[in-house]
Amino acid sequence: MGRAEASAQNSVLGHSMGALIAPRVADALDNVSGVILSAGSMGFPNRTPEDQKVFLEERLAPLEQGMSVQDYARPLITHMMGPGAAGPLVDRVFEVVLSMKTETFRTSIIALTRYNRIPSLQAL
Repeated sequence: MGRAEASAQNSVLGHSMGALIAPRVADALDNVSGVILSAGSMGFPNRTPEDQKVFLEERLAPLEQGMSVQDYARPLITHMMGPGAAGPLVDRVFEVVLSMKTETFRTSIIALTRYNRIPSLQAL
């Protein structure tokens, strides 16, 4: 969070994949007073290799079948939001995610299975 955007009370919101990153962001900055984690996962260290394989197959199959991140992510994001979610911040979420390269999206999904965020959560 840049100093220009900071206020006396600052919170970091991490939703889905962002919930994996938010604790690390909060640790790295000195002006964060709260962290909100939404729809995140504890990570994959406690999942079996079979669970990890199913996770990857389910999420990568559309990409392997030739879908772009723009085709694949729009319904996924819509499903993650509440009914009737709308407004400039919702539009911004779509803009950011849908501008991602398909290979970057694929790599981030794979990285999820290798990231252990338990130490970051314990630090909170």
